[in-house]
Amino acid sequence: MRPSTLAELADRAGITVPEIRGYGSFTAFADTYLAACQVLQTRDDFERLVYEVVEDSVLDGAVWVEPSLLDPVTVVEWSESSLSTLFSTVARYLP
Repeated sequence: MRPSTLAELADRAGITVPEIRGYGSFTAFADTYLAACQVLQTRDDFERLVYEVVEDSVLDGAVWVEPSLLDPVTVVEWSESSLSTLFSTVARYLP
């Protein structure tokens, strides 16, 4: 997740997130990761994240992106409808 996206979504949700300046410890990384999970609250948030991850990856020269679907914060059980939403979001940005 882009730091600017994290800051914007956190501000909108009223969530305090740590300032990102690198990770001096695993705890610092974990705090940022958990904050990123918490700010993803709507379908639009997830769509934005998918779009930005793919866009940044392409700009970096990637030809394959394989995101994880595990939410370690809540251990969400992915329903057929939520997977359908995820796949349709990804497919919308494919050439």
